[in-house]
Amino acid sequence: MSCSTPARPSVWRSRALHALARHLRTPSPAHRVGAEGALQHAWRTLLSGPGRTPAHQGLEVLTARAQSLLTGTGSRVGDARVAAQMGELARRVRTERLVEPLVEEHERDALAREVAHLRRHHTVPGPGQRLGAALRPPSPTPVSVVRIALACVLAGVLAWVLGMGHGYWAAVSAGSVLQAVNVTTTWHRALQRGAGTVVGVVLALALSFLGYSPVGVIALVVVCQVAAELVVATNYSYAIVFVTPLTLALSGLAHPGAGAQGLAAERLWATVLGAVVGFVVCVVVANRRAGEHVRAALAACERAGREVWACGGADAAARQRLACTLVALGESHALAAGEPWARGPGLEEVEGVRRRARALLDGALA
Repeated sequence: MSCSTPARPSVWRSRALHALARHLRTPSPAHRVGAEGALQHAWRTLLSGPGRTPAHQGLEVLTARAQSLLTGTGSRVGDARVAAQMGELARRVRTERLVEPLVEEHERDALAREVAHLRRHHTVPGPGQRLGAALRPPSPTPVSVVRIALACVLAGVLAWVLGMGHGYWAAVSAGSVLQAVNVTTTWHRALQRGAGTVVGVVLALALSFLGYSPVGVIALVVVCQVAAELVVATNYSYAIVFVTPLTLALSGLAHPGAGAQGLAAERLWATVLGAVVGFVVCVVVANRRAGEHVRAALAACERAGREVWACGGADAAARQRLACTLVALGESHALAAGEPWARGPGLEEVEGVRRRARALLDGALA
């Protein structure tokens, strides 16, 4: 069994518990999808690790317990209590080295056996295998690579032709807005980057009148970096508001003679140029295989569903494969839905397969 490449361990484990808590507090299809995705990312990091330390094994048991709670406890009071517990555990996962899963001994033993079974059937693909899978049709990766490379080159060339002194800002902006899955999300990201840059430029100009010394500029850079890291998960545009003064402050240190207003104007126009070029390239370089990607994900989900049906839900590895393909199906459909020229299975067909997969998983966990 193999899902994908690992992510940052503590982040995904904490996110998984937070997502489960949100789903239990306010059940909804969107919250269920978020919890499923976060749990799968957590499993990828856990099963790719050595799993020999008590801390790692405790986190595996905790994740297995979290996945068993996707169906809820059967009562609103019970769900609320478990949600509060998962929220507290999520906080502790980020801050403590060893986290107690808070389960009875017999339940811990059963979950540990399930995790051991998952480990025996889990394979970690090598770098070559991951690269091959990413580049093999109908993967969307090749289209994304072409879009980013072409947009960065075009934005940089246009900035040079227009005489911008910091032409790489346009290239960076073009590449940044293309860190999205499809045309629709690229458009949203371009708007967020543009709006965040406008506010950030205004903030930078206001701060420039304070006349910082080099030490003060360094302090400003640190504060802006911390603020950007804190808000980037909430909204991309919020992070850009703080990244813009940071970038202008660093440019001012590197070029003391450059005026603050000139740098701010150049930053604004370079960002707008890059965002526009990135979006146009995303539209022109169409991902025409997005529909095929959905069909492949549908087929994989149905195969995994048949495996779970055949074993009656008793095989933990089969259930994990089904959960993994269920998340992959949702991601591939979301990608195709934002590509205007994609032709693939409709929402009704995709939702039908997802409902059947969830019914099999919920029946096995009940």
